[in-house]
Amino acid sequence: MKKPVKLLLRIAVSLGLLYFLLSSIDIGNIGGLLASASLPLLAVSMLLVAVIIAISGWRWYNLTPKGLTLKVAVDYTFIGCYFNNFLPTNFGGDGVKIHLLGKRLSSLTAAAVSVFWDRYTGLAGLVLAGAIGYVAAYHRLRDTPLTWVYPAALAALILSAALLKTNWIKRLISFLARREFSSQGSPGRGKIFKALTASLVIQIIGSLYIYILALSLSIEVSFIDCLVFCPLANLAAVLPLSISGLGIREGAMVYLFGLSGVPKEEALLLSLAGFAVMLIVSLWGGVVYVKRDGETKSKTTT
Repeated sequence: MKKPVKLLLRIAVSLGLLYFLLSSIDIGNIGGLLASASLPLLAVSMLLVAVIIAISGWRWYNLTPKGLTLKVAVDYTFIGCYFNNFLPTNFGGDGVKIHLLGKRLSSLTAAAVSVFWDRYTGLAGLVLAGAIGYVAAYHRLRDTPLTWVYPAALAALILSAALLKTNWIKRLISFLARREFSSQGSPGRGKIFKALTASLVIQIIGSLYIYILALSLSIEVSFIDCLVFCPLANLAAVLPLSISGLGIREGAMVYLFGLSGVPKEEALLLSLAGFAVMLIVSLWGGVVYVKRDGETKSKTTT
């Protein structure tokens, strides 16, 4: 399927899902919640998102070969976040990060492997954080189809980790990365542990920023609800079926938080507000990208 057709289909999915959700709620209630929003708490949520992106940069920095400083890793992560949010899928930023790091290392394959490990440990952290919340709130999920979601996700994570340790996978990664990355070696257990720890912290802070948003909008949810439901909604949003997960994530949030008695319009507003905060903060990545591009061109001309 050609790219323009895929893009149009994703736009249609996002618009269709949002229309369906908006048509089933009272828009007036959303206006009332927005009018009473706490600006200081909104600012705190934005700060937490910036912290999440910075920690993500530190995680990637620890997984890359030599030749990347922490500041540059954080800058590239902000840039990747910007492109993730303003391109049709959540993987557009990965391509930009691979391109930028590949030029720096003179090896796109080495950059691609580091981004793979960054994505993998990030996904693992998402599953682990959700599993913690799942145990804490099992009584709410016991009679729903979600009862087996996290056990299945954990099983898939364990299986994938076992496969990554097999010799044929290691040979495949070494072959793809060639000498540039294999000479540095794959990330060791220490680096993987640090990356997983960072990913777990990211997911906890991510749930906290949604909880702070809920407080700012006077939406009654618990932090445990956010810890359980946000990873699941984020996991659904990764599917490349809509524009940056828009519509899919909102539908998941409405269903999941509805299990705790949160009204549809409040859950929808919370999801859209979370997406809006992420968009606003990620705009800094666009500024960094333009600035670095300008510096590169000036160096080239001189």
